[in-house]
Amino acid sequence: MLAVAATVVMLVGLLAPRNFVPPGERLSPSVPHQDKIIHLGLFAAFGYFWSRAGNPPRLSGRRGLIVLAASLALAIGTELAQGLNVIHRDPDLFDVLADLAGAVLGVAAVASRGRA
Repeated sequence: MLAVAATVVMLVGLLAPRNFVPPGERLSPSVPHQDKIIHLGLFAAFGYFWSRAGNPPRLSGRRGLIVLAASLALAIGTELAQGLNVIHRDPDLFDVLADLAGAVLGVAAVASRGRA
């Protein structure tokens, strides 16, 4: 359930039209690259919760790769979608990199817990 919720929150945040999203400078001018931090956090939650999904919640190597592949597809897809006239936001390759870094962190957090 948390994995689905994390996915919905991520998609709503990343695909909201420009007029629904405050410019980054207005959120907190003292935090540099805060949009990348937001991307990293959203995908870290996605990677973490999908890696733990199931009963019992455990991560296999195959599941980790599937979660990372899905993260890559979503990262590229959401950035391409942001360029659509309906959404009218700025696609950014560095957002994709932040997304992937977050997904890796989320999956790695679950993997490290399994070894402890």
